[in-house]
Amino acid sequence: MIKVSGDPGVELYHKLCLKIWETAQWPEEWHKSVFVTLPKKGDLQQCSNYRTIALISHASKILLKIIMKRLENTISREVNETQAGFRPNRGTRDQIMNLGNMIEKTRETNTEMYMCFIDYTKAFDCVSHNKLLNDLKTFKVHYKIVNLIQDYKKQMATVRLEEGTSDWFPIKRGVRQGCILSPSLFSIYTERIMREVEHDGQHLDFQAIKMNGEEIKELIYADDTAFISKTPDGLNHIL
Repeated sequence: MIKVSGDPGVELYHKLCLKIWETAQWPEEWHKSVFVTLPKKGDLQQCSNYRTIALISHASKILLKIIMKRLENTISREVNETQAGFRPNRGTRDQIMNLGNMIEKTRETNTEMYMCFIDYTKAFDCVSHNKLLNDLKTFKVHYKIVNLIQDYKKQMATVRLEEGTSDWFPIKRGVRQGCILSPSLFSIYTERIMREVEHDGQHLDFQAIKMNGEEIKELIYADDTAFISKTPDGLNHIL
């Protein structure tokens, strides 16, 4: 739409984005999401065997992309390097290689390594909006971005069904799957959780694995986590 409208459309959209930035208020339509369900494997009579995707306003995606880019410095500065998800030039291959290197080292040194792989259920859906806002402030995200994301709490959604759509309802928890900003917000949210784990267990001996002079007790990709220790007791302490 913006491309077709040419320079006048770009100028109008630019003014709209500036107004949103200054007022920290999204247009009402940008608060709305249409949820569609995509079947996964298993019994399709079970709700848990569907993935929910949020369809959001196309016009909002440009501004969301700008905010995402502005959050990159925060993620680079604050989020631990053991998190490879949603970061430039990082991916699952990096974590597979890191894990392979650790296994190879333990074989070479004839030492033991214990691992526990965790996949959190409905991780994106469980994000507390209030805690997320506190995390953004703690990590010194620009206050205008925090204010914009605070407006995020006004989200409304409807579910697309075969016979039409459901009534509109408020979204009280979670980040939207399908929104370009959600992975960045989720990374910041989970970093705080991992720091709490570190703080609560600071008196415990995790028996982390040393690689290149650094102690590593977890490898993370998005919400998939591998906890690692040299001993069963160390792994139990982490868990």
